[in-house]
Amino acid sequence: MITEIFPKDFQRYLALPVLGPVMDAFAAWLHDRRYTWHSARFELRMAARVCGYLKRRGVRTVVDLNEQHLQACYRLFRQQFPKEAGSVRVLETFLVEQGLVQRSVAHQPRRADIHLNAFAAHLRDVRGYAPSTIRRQVDLAGEFLAWLNFENEPQRLSSLGMEDIEGFIRRLGARLGRVAMQKPIATMRNFLRFLAAGGVVAAGLDCKIDTPRVYRQEKLPRSLPWPTVQAFLRCIDRDTAIGKRDYAIFSLMATYGLRACDVVALSLDDIQCRTPDMGLVMG
Repeated sequence: MITEIFPKDFQRYLALPVLGPVMDAFAAWLHDRRYTWHSARFELRMAARVCGYLKRRGVRTVVDLNEQHLQACYRLFRQQFPKEAGSVRVLETFLVEQGLVQRSVAHQPRRADIHLNAFAAHLRDVRGYAPSTIRRQVDLAGEFLAWLNFENEPQRLSSLGMEDIEGFIRRLGARLGRVAMQKPIATMRNFLRFLAAGGVVAAGLDCKIDTPRVYRQEKLPRSLPWPTVQAFLRCIDRDTAIGKRDYAIFSLMATYGLRACDVVALSLDDIQCRTPDMGLVMG
């Protein structure tokens, strides 16, 4: 299977330290769980990065690998590569299912983790979301539960009201603009629908969240296409003194990126001219 994902580089993955002998099985495992081609490539690349970490820690073969190694790797990734840390969990799940790593005595999971793991499974198995989308939505759901102090006050979900949701959205709005708020709002709706389906929160809360209004072309474009700029310059009448001045001003702005204040501040001393018989004349 890994030959289909990395047709040119598969040998490098099969020769990786520690996990090389199981990389093909890992690729097949990702395929069976309907990971997209791009997502599978990402998870395999992250597994290669995990291999480097394990080698530096003295792990030589997959037989020597244990849960403590993976937990330490996950903590490191959370600090240095927070967006990729979830891949360590994906790899750990594969190794446990294959019987290559034994889990230690199960500890009591956090209340929030129970809901977040179930939400992740729902997004993966029912909604068919890509792993990167799942991680992003689960992270936001976790931030919401932490904001509620759900771990210490589990009753906050059963009594959840719009004032709680609006308070969290105001917190997001303090660091995100209207356009950037669209995805978090959609995630909140997803999470609330999921909780409502399990009877954890009241039904219908998701429908009461307003979507930020974003209007088409409400902002000026960052730049104009060059043919449009050329057409604009051609429209300036250069037979008059004012037209020549305007053409010079807009040419400077379009060609050199000068701002209006820069053009206004120009003087003859700022101009360097070259003439056929005088050479370079400094202003």
